Amino acid sequence: MLKPSPPGPRALHSSRVFLWRRQLGSWILLPLALAAILSGRYWLEGSARDDIIDGLSVALLIAGVALRSWATLYIGGHKSQKLITEGVLPQVLGLP
Repeated sequence: MLKPSPPGPRALHSSRVFLWRRQLGSWILLPLALAAILSGRYWLEGSARDDIIDGLSVALLIAGVALRSWATLYIGGHKSQKLITEGVLPQVLGLP
């Protein structure tokens, strides 16, 4: 006879950390993003500073895509073998 499984951890979207992070984004990050979009440029197009910032932004974009791809493949490759509880996220969520 099958035994019922024990109740799992509380859903992430109902935790206080998630609600606090959503409010932080709403009240702080969205107005800052709006101010950044509406503000003017402080350097000329084609200047050395503009080229450096453009290069850094492309490098960060490529690094982000590479990291996201690696994480997806790593977790997908280990999903059926073991439960991933190592790393930063489990420590933040307080998982064992």
